[in-house]
Amino acid sequence: MHQFGFTAKSIAVIRTDAPVGNLLSDSSVIFLNKNSSFVFSDLPGSRKLHLSGEAFFNVKNDSLRPFYVRCGRATIKIMGASFFVRAYPEEDTKVFMIEGSAEVVSNKNVYQLITGENMTLLPTNEASIKTYYRDSNFAFWYTGNLKFEDELLENILKILEKEYGLKFDVNKQEILACRFTGTFYRGATIDDIIRTLTGTMGMEYKILNTKKYHLKGKGCSAIWLFKSGFSYSVCNT
Repeated sequence: MHQFGFTAKSIAVIRTDAPVGNLLSDSSVIFLNKNSSFVFSDLPGSRKLHLSGEAFFNVKNDSLRPFYVRCGRATIKIMGASFFVRAYPEEDTKVFMIEGSAEVVSNKNVYQLITGENMTLLPTNEASIKTYYRDSNFAFWYTGNLKFEDELLENILKILEKEYGLKFDVNKQEILACRFTGTFYRGATIDDIIRTLTGTMGMEYKILNTKKYHLKGKGCSAIWLFKSGFSYSVCNT
C-alpha cells in the first residue's frame, strides 16, 4: 500500500526507501518510486518539478500554468495528463503516456507524445517513440502486477532479480529458453511466483538463502499446452 502525504507550494522529497504518494499544492499527484527524489515549486505562472529516479504523475489540468518536469536530459511540458517517467542518472530517460499529451524537449529537439505512446531518450539525444508498451511490467513498482506473454524464462528471472533483489542460478542453460504466459497480481509473494513458474515448466527449485534460488530442469521443447490462462512448456526428456 502506498504511503501518501500532502505537499506544500515548495517541497523537496529526497531518496525514499519505499514508494510514496504526494498530493501537490496544485492538486496534482505524484507517486515516487523508491530510491527517487523530486523538488517541486508552485509558481504564479508555472509549476516546476525536478525528478531524479522514477515516478507516476497525474497532473491537474491548468491551461494558464503549464507543468514542467525536468528529468535527466529532458524537460517535459504538460497542461494535464497521466504518465510515468523513468530517469535514473545512468539510464536512458523513458516517458510512458497513459492519458493526455506532452511535449518533450531535449537538446533543442522537440517531441510530441499522446495517449498510448512511450519514448526512450537515447544518450545521443535522439528519441525512439513507439505506440505500444513493449515492457508491460515497467510500472510493477506502482501496480504490483507482473504480466508475461510468451516470455523467455531468462527474461523473467532478470525482472525478478531487479524487482525483488534476488539472484538465480540454474543447473543448465537450456531451461532459460522455456517460455511462460501468465499474470501475477498484487499480493502474490515471490514464493508464489517461483512455484508457479517451476511447476508449469516441470522444474524444481531450491531456496539457497533468503536472496538466492536454484532452478533445476531439463529444458523446453516447442510444444504448448494451455490451461487456466497459463501456457505450459513441455520439458524435454
